[in-house]
Amino acid sequence: MASDMQRNIQVGWLMDFYGGLLTERQRSALSLHYEEDLSLSEIAERLSVSRQAVHDAIRRGEAQLDEYEARLGIIERYFKMGDMIGRVVSQAEALDQDDPKAQKLYKDIKKLEALWEE
Repeated sequence: MASDMQRNIQVGWLMDFYGGLLTERQRSALSLHYEEDLSLSEIAERLSVSRQAVHDAIRRGEAQLDEYEARLGIIERYFKMGDMIGRVVSQAEALDQDDPKAQKLYKDIKKLEALWEE
């Protein structure tokens, strides 16, 4: 089982990728809970709903986010692609910089890396 900090990070990534697919209430409750570290009571007060409604919204939202990632795997692919780009950049840095083709390849790879980091 993931630690609280690991789960906070995980939910942050899930929200970044899939948060737009949640209901407004789920998105608000998750954001207030994980990003602003508010208690269920504080969130309930802010959203003018019961503490139970907040609890349900958070649990359902978490379950939906986990299901989206389990089915689509976008975050897992994102990290795999980032690792691969890092390896390719390292290999490109070892290319013969006197070779014009190698220079062009290196520049293209650096552009790809810059796009990835945006």
